[in-house]
Amino acid sequence: MNLAWLPLFLILQTGFQTPNWVSDAVFYQIFPERFANGDPANDPPETRPWRYEPLVPPEGWFAFYGGDLWGVIQKLDYLDSLGITAIYLNPVFASPSNHKYDAMDYYRVDPHLGGNEALIALFREAEKRGIRVILDGVFNHTADDHPFFQDVRTRGPESPYYTWYIVKQWPFPERFDEARKPAYYYECWWGFGDLPKVNHRNPRVSDYFLGVATYWLERGAWGWRLDVPNEVPHRFWRLFRKAVKAVRPDAYIVGEIWGDGTAWLQGDEFDAVMNYPFREAVIRFLVQETTPGNAFSRELHRLFTRYPEPANRVLFNLLGSHDTERFLTLAKGERWRLKLAVLAQMTVPGAPVIYYGDEVGMLGGKDPDCRRVMVWDTLL
Repeated sequence: MNLAWLPLFLILQTGFQTPNWVSDAVFYQIFPERFANGDPANDPPETRPWRYEPLVPPEGWFAFYGGDLWGVIQKLDYLDSLGITAIYLNPVFASPSNHKYDAMDYYRVDPHLGGNEALIALFREAEKRGIRVILDGVFNHTADDHPFFQDVRTRGPESPYYTWYIVKQWPFPERFDEARKPAYYYECWWGFGDLPKVNHRNPRVSDYFLGVATYWLERGAWGWRLDVPNEVPHRFWRLFRKAVKAVRPDAYIVGEIWGDGTAWLQGDEFDAVMNYPFREAVIRFLVQETTPGNAFSRELHRLFTRYPEPANRVLFNLLGSHDTERFLTLAKGERWRLKLAVLAQMTVPGAPVIYYGDEVGMLGGKDPDCRRVMVWDTLL
């Protein structure tokens, strides 16, 4: 046997299956706080007027505009008119931030986004239009405001959650500073003290997050996009797939992997990964013009044949996201470049993913500027 075919042979033997609906899906990514304000009564304090404007750090990182899930529901007919068949929601769980990647409660939707009632209503109303919703799973870290971590901060080794995090020394100082950084006391994502990392070596931690995943599937979610999964052990993702597929066999599991996702696409973890290499290839060809056409063709062939066929059929093909500059900004406003990029996106294998507002020509630099409010009153 040609050993080069051995991984594929083993995958076929073990029955790697991915959800059929994804191969024909058109996804639309929504950053809920910036998409539409459906209920001003739940706006956070100091909410800004809904105005399309540049967002610059540091103020832009902390701005609120009042977008919520009721607003998403009100715009479902618009999405349906575009031909959208699936929505990827950025995080929605209770959190002090506008981006919600610092969850305080995974079983409670943030009240400023409409609470649990709004999310379940969104599931129901979207399905009436043939639109499926997948959620953003942040299972690598929590907020430092999470009750579990607060208990660790207060009680140290006496807390039942002490081993749920990776504590290096305790007690923690009242205030952190240059001499006493959070990372000296506990592991945190990229050194940010407000994002303490959870300890997946503790089986109770894994069980907790598996419970979160299945809970929302049972209430109408069609899958999970997984945040920084490369920082979580493979063992957990194998358990995750089993738990998710037991509840909803055709649920979609897609990981945020920026490079080669082969290690997660062996049939026992993810269905697909976010296809950032596709985005980079398109930018080199259509924006930077550093890749000639024949080389671009060869690169696409390589990108869409490097994974097992079940994964290739459901790749998450994006041109931009909440973590990148807007494509039209990279293209210096030249729309013909964006149109050709979308043509490529819509015709390669996998599922195209439209980042909210790209369809009306929204601009935006790096985070936070790529997260401007959606434009509803006019085309740009």
